[in-house]
Amino acid sequence: MTKIIVLETINLKSSIEKAIVWLDGKTIFLDLPTDVESYIKEIIQGANYQGVLQYMEDVGLIKVEEKRKYRAYEPIFEYIYKNRPIVHCYEDPTHHYLSMDTADEIFVLTAKGRLGWIDLGRWRRVLEDEIKLGIEYLEVEGEFICNRIKGDGVCIGSSDLKDYLKKRGLDARSVEIDRSYLPLDILREEIKEEILGGEKVSDKTMKRFIDYHLRFTDIIIENGFEDAYQIWKEEYLEIERC
Repeated sequence: MTKIIVLETINLKSSIEKAIVWLDGKTIFLDLPTDVESYIKEIIQGANYQGVLQYMEDVGLIKVEEKRKYRAYEPIFEYIYKNRPIVHCYEDPTHHYLSMDTADEIFVLTAKGRLGWIDLGRWRRVLEDEIKLGIEYLEVEGEFICNRIKGDGVCIGSSDLKDYLKKRGLDARSVEIDRSYLPLDILREEIKEEILGGEKVSDKTMKRFIDYHLRFTDIIIENGFEDAYQIWKEEYLEIERC
């Protein structure tokens, strides 16, 4: 039976560095849009990854909202440059395009929130639509992986993707590299449970995590994302202990 490990992590360089040890000798599936795969293969063929990424930025393949993710993935790009593994990018282009639209909406809602205007209904609709979109494209992206995996594989993805791959007959298991304490990620999990038939997320819970998100953005401005995440994680865990 074909084996695949699904690595659950967050888009931090420090977290991605921890994931590297799981890549050795496996076909790698990255949660990047399929239409950038040819550029990633240029890195495998010996092109300098920094030059490739800069070109992708210059021609608009990497949007402003994605720069942090690609920077966080630099340890993976360095690994594939040195080791020449088989690599596939599995995110459906339409899913990616719509996700970027959602990111733009979240940016606007965040900016308004920082000015004191929080529309809980709009936040709820945007996050619900984002989650439903991910559920809708899970099969498409899971099938992409099933159709291309050769030998053992490793994938940057979610537990939902692991469950789908297992249902399709792969020997799939998850490894949690780093749990996300990002406020919106925690809120997304709450809303996903509601969508799947769980308890409704109250406006009070929505407001609490949006306030956390706005607090986190303040920390980012002062410290940069990597350091801000560690500061926020400690702050959040302390809040939860109280």
